[in-house]
Amino acid sequence: MANLVKSAFCKAIIRTLGAHPFCYALLVPQDEKPDDDNPWVAVARYSELGFVIPAAVLLGFLIGKLIDYWLHTTWIYIGGVIFGAALGFVEMIRMATSSFKDKS
Repeated sequence: MANLVKSAFCKAIIRTLGAHPFCYALLVPQDEKPDDDNPWVAVARYSELGFVIPAAVLLGFLIGKLIDYWLHTTWIYIGGVIFGAALGFVEMIRMATSSFKDKS
């Protein structure tokens, strides 16, 4: 059975209120990694790569449109799309390199 430890939030409540609320956190060992033999782990890892770039581009577009609305312009959203695409590619490369590090 895993050890039960009090979280910092619960310790603060106990100090402040003097009460002992029922709030414990389950301690999860940090050295356990997901089972690499399971094919669903690989499916989840690589399907996440397909969502990173579109999500970043959409977020850049929306932030650019909000800035356009705020400044009464019509062209800043293009910069937001380009910025979002660049950040999406950077994040995709980070995820890909970290998955290669996990395998070795």
